[in-house]
Amino acid sequence: MRNSAFVKRLWDELPGLVASGVIDGDAAARLRQHYGEPPARGNLLMLAFSILGSLLIGGGIILLIAHNWDDFSKPVRAAIGLTPLIACQVLALYALKSGKREESLPWSEGVGIAWHLSVPTALAVVSQTYNLGGTLKDFLLGWSLLSLAVPFLSGSAGAAVLSVIAGISWLFSSSGPFFLRQGEVSPALGIYGFLVLSQIPIFLKVYREDREGARVGWISTAFAAAFLFGVVFSAGDAGLFAPLLLATSAALWRITTVRLFDQHSPFPQNRLRAFGAPIVALCIFVFSYEEVWMEMLGGEFKSSVGLYALFIAVLGLWGFFALKTFREGDWGELAIGALPIVVLAATLGALAAGGLAGAVVINLYGLLLGVYYIVAGAKNSSVSLVNGGMALVAVLAFLRFVDLSQDMITRGVVLILLGAGFLAINRKISAKSRGRAVS
Repeated sequence: MRNSAFVKRLWDELPGLVASGVIDGDAAARLRQHYGEPPARGNLLMLAFSILGSLLIGGGIILLIAHNWDDFSKPVRAAIGLTPLIACQVLALYALKSGKREESLPWSEGVGIAWHLSVPTALAVVSQTYNLGGTLKDFLLGWSLLSLAVPFLSGSAGAAVLSVIAGISWLFSSSGPFFLRQGEVSPALGIYGFLVLSQIPIFLKVYREDREGARVGWISTAFAAAFLFGVVFSAGDAGLFAPLLLATSAALWRITTVRLFDQHSPFPQNRLRAFGAPIVALCIFVFSYEEVWMEMLGGEFKSSVGLYALFIAVLGLWGFFALKTFREGDWGELAIGALPIVVLAATLGALAAGGLAGAVVINLYGLLLGVYYIVAGAKNSSVSLVNGGMALVAVLAFLRFVDLSQDMITRGVVLILLGAGFLAINRKISAKSRGRAVS
């Protein structure tokens, strides 16, 4: 698996290492031969210019045609609408036969994106010309299905991103998220999952070629958005199981991005990795309220194949990555990745003893998680871990301070106990530090 950022840093460092005598010239040559040359900066610039050039030319042609649109007959209008589609297919065939699809990134991306965008153009023109009717939902589904193979035939990550965007748009047009309901969304989850997951082979191909490249960043961001939309849109149909679905999804985001990318990855890969912890923290904050659990207890689970498939997929992927993390002994990631287990315990507690039991379980987990990261950060001299743990505990304490659903005595006792616990932990750490200093 090629890491372009690492290769570039290595090539930049090799002359200095040779000059300082750390390695000799032969070792540097062997390293260059083993890792290969870093990608040329011009590739990304050429890619950007090819895409912008295609879009600008297409926009200009559209304006020229639109000026005389009313003078054209229906067959001519249909032919004009289909011409970009046919032209892109011819260019894609040429790129495949000539080898440019594999040799030239600007060619594959430019042709793939143009081809993908020509599909809705042709659909819209033909539909408008012959008054075929239909809704936005039908149009978006037609675009998604007819362009499904474009990323595979063109080798374009940009086209795969457009396929994911088309799938998200179709889901939004089919229903609305749980706070903007237009009907049950769960029956649409099967189609949505097919539209989005069909692009995973493109992601895997691009990731194997260069996990630090810009194309991986594009398609990773698109998949993250699709995942987030799918989970949020379906939460309203999950009833009492909504917390488990959301918690598992948050933990899956964190544990997956940490395994796929490291903290030195370029933007946006490193941002996707960094968002995992705040998303888990947000779940903890939301589920720390008794009112949320009471509302979930009254919710209805709207059974459907799509919703069951989503649950199985999310839980299965989380279990797979959690098991790999456990085998590697990464207890820090396991602590934050254990959120689904904690939420399951909170759900059982809410069913047995009411919403307050579920809220108590989540608050305790959030407190212990924050303390764990504070202690781990202090041991490893990691300011970011200490700050993260302190922020988690501080926000939980503030939420309980302003939680009007509990009386002042309860809130006061909880805050006093929290403060006493921190003072006890501080005293223990100080005693250990003095012991090490004496020894």
